[in-house]
Amino acid sequence: MKDGRIIAVAEHKEYLPSTSDHSGYVGMSFYSDDNGHSWHPSKNKVDLFQAQQVEVQEADAVELKDGRLMMFARTYSGHPVRAYSSDRGETWSAGEMIQELEMPYAGLPTVRRIPSTGDLLFIWITERSVDKTNPNVHWRCALSSAVSRDEGRTFEHIQPIARDPEDDFGYQCVEFLSDDLVLVGYHTRDGLHVARFDVSWLYGKP
Repeated sequence: MKDGRIIAVAEHKEYLPSTSDHSGYVGMSFYSDDNGHSWHPSKNKVDLFQAQQVEVQEADAVELKDGRLMMFARTYSGHPVRAYSSDRGETWSAGEMIQELEMPYAGLPTVRRIPSTGDLLFIWITERSVDKTNPNVHWRCALSSAVSRDEGRTFEHIQPIARDPEDDFGYQCVEFLSDDLVLVGYHTRDGLHVARFDVSWLYGKP
């Protein structure tokens, strides 16, 4: 964070501890004020499972302009989840589904601030396909981006970074090399790939 605190967002299997599936997870965070020498867990968790049977997993987070933190997490419910912390990751608000964003298959979500514009960049899985030879296998077949100009309340310029109904994408990393250039690394079925494009592309410009 701007004040030097380090935030690590995480998941915890709060429910159904004996199962090996994705059920029962809640979101949380750890924070450190001594450059990572010691860590403290958040005092509460982002729990949508008890009431809605919705897991909160593989969260990312970003510091907002007003000093709050926003958590951005995957679910298997069809939409990602967001939650907020007003005390630098020590407690979190109740999670809420982001109904404006479709997440038909769970995958690691990412949120970053775009240095040159100050807007937020969201990257997540937006499509799901079924394998042609094995209907029990599903693919994360589109990795997409969106921009938010109002700190994650609304979204625009939703477009695929990579899309192929016979491929699988995700587990991306993002690096802004300059005010004009961004790299997105992600996996596919045949290995690791890198997308390289101008920041203007995020805003729908060719």
